[in-house]
Formats: sequence, structure tokens, C-alpha cells
Amino acid sequence: HLKLYADAGGKYITTYAVNSPWSDNSYMLEGAMIEWIKRKDGKWGFDYNIFDQYVQLAMEAGIDKAITIYTPIPWGERFRYIDEKTGNYITEQWPTSSAVFKNNWNIFLTDLKTHLERKGWLSKTYIGINENEMEQTLAAIKMVKQHSSKWKITYAGNWHEQLNGLLDDY
Repeated sequence: HLKLYADAGGKYITTYAVNSPWSDNSYMLEGAMIEWIKRKDGKWGFDYNIFDQYVQLAMEAGIDKAITIYTPIPWGERFRYIDEKTGNYITEQWPTSSAVFKNNWNIFLTDLKTHLERKGWLSKTYIGINENEMEQTLAAIKMVKQHSSKWKITYAGNWHEQLNGLLDDY
């Protein structure tokens, strides 16, 4: 399917940093390509294996202009991770207005930025934000922009005047 997309002119690789980023109404779960792991010592770890394989495969098919990584705001603000202590998946709600959201995403973005720099992919990567309540969308954009000026942001949704000057791609 990637070759067909490339042959049709597709240039953006769409990836998911979180499990099931949409409202689960597509009748399939878009699983995380980056596994979030809460280690036994309470620190975060991230497994990029699936993400790396998919990006490389897409690039080999000729899709290489940009990588979009969705989304700081999954449906219902639900975040899933593996608890290393139990081996179980845990799902929590992290509202964009909460300290836990900002803290965990800053940890993730720091790790992700290092990973993308090592792979040589940072300059072509966009953090994808899907349409949500405008307050949530603006909070996510602010958090990403505060983390690093190197992040580029793309937005999938209806245009809103409040987004003027905040996005790198629409």
C-alpha cells in the first residue's frame, strides 16, 4: 500500500506516537508505533522499533518528504502504556491542562527529539495535532512549542483563526 501511495504522489509518512489516536470509529485500532513503557523505577522508556521500521519502509517506497507523528491529544485524552512492573497495559486520562500531560509529554518529546536527531529525521518531522476542542489544541501546540523551537507542527482539522501563525503545515 505504501508503493501505491508513493506512486499517487504521497510524500508524507503518517505515524502514531500514541495508541488509538482517533475516536475508534474506523473499526480498527491504530496502534502506537512508539511504545510508552513505565519502567520499574518509575521512569519512562520508549520503544521506537515499529516506528523506525515503518518510516524506513515508507522511505524505501519513495515517501520521504516528511514524517508526521500523531498526536499529543488522543481521543478522550486517553494514554496507554506498558507497566513494566506488571507487564500489563495501563490506560490513563491526561487532560491537556494537567501537569501530568505536560510533564509526560516533555519527557517523551526530549527522548523523541534525541532519537530523530540520531536517525537524521528531525528536520523532516512534524508533530501532528488532530482537531479537538480549541482549548485542547492550543494547549498542545503551546506545550510542543515551549519544548523546542525545532519542532514543526501540522494540523488536521477545520481552520480556526486562533491557529494563525502557530502551524508549519495545514
